[in-house]
Amino acid sequence: MKTEKKHALDAVKNLEMSPNANRVLWAAAFVSAICGGLYGYDTGIISGALLLITQDFHLTAGQEETVTSAILVGAVLGAMGISWFSEKFGRRLSVMLVTAVFVVGALACGQAPDVTTLVVARVFLGLAVGGATQVVPTYISELAPAAKRGNLVTLFNVAIGIGIFLANLVGFAMRDAWGWRPMVMIAAGPAAFVFVCMFFLPKSPRWTAENEGLKSAVEQLGRVRSSRKAIQREITEIHESVLGMEEDERG
Repeated sequence: MKTEKKHALDAVKNLEMSPNANRVLWAAAFVSAICGGLYGYDTGIISGALLLITQDFHLTAGQEETVTSAILVGAVLGAMGISWFSEKFGRRLSVMLVTAVFVVGALACGQAPDVTTLVVARVFLGLAVGGATQVVPTYISELAPAAKRGNLVTLFNVAIGIGIFLANLVGFAMRDAWGWRPMVMIAAGPAAFVFVCMFFLPKSPRWTAENEGLKSAVEQLGRVRSSRKAIQREITEIHESVLGMEEDERG
């Protein structure tokens, strides 16, 4: 490990610093905030859509409760499942998986021909809701420098509230003009945008160091740090952290 650390620090000296490091970091924070907004929107939109869904499918009171709570069942499963997936395959890939589920889930809900399909689709959509709460804050916290970490992670939490507000606004203003199906499916657009953006954003440096080596982590840090000293300091911290891990704790 000492040899690996030495090679990593040598790589820092030869690293070509990106002039867009701060922009990349804020872009990552922005798309992470969109995920928070999706969480808030997809959980909140049912309040404006439920009356229309009830009229469309002639729901009983029990069916209304099932449709409403189905997303929470998926959220529990998603939160548990994404933890294993993110450790095994990385934070960035996990965020991509979550956003793909957001897209498919929103479209499936909006196209549901009956109440049973709608319930299943909302459970599936809940997988993304629960997954987002776990992996997105982890991704941005591991990508951000310590001085900005709190503020950038807070963006995700603020975006949840904004998403809920937008869901209620859409439910109030657009339910007569759109109907419930477009109100639900519109969330697929931002989710697809995040999915595409993630191809161009860096991996989590900490996960990369633990699973691909410190030298690879240097490359990821070089995309979001504007100072070699900051990269050297962070690589040293990550190295010390990795040394304290047992082999079976790695992804």
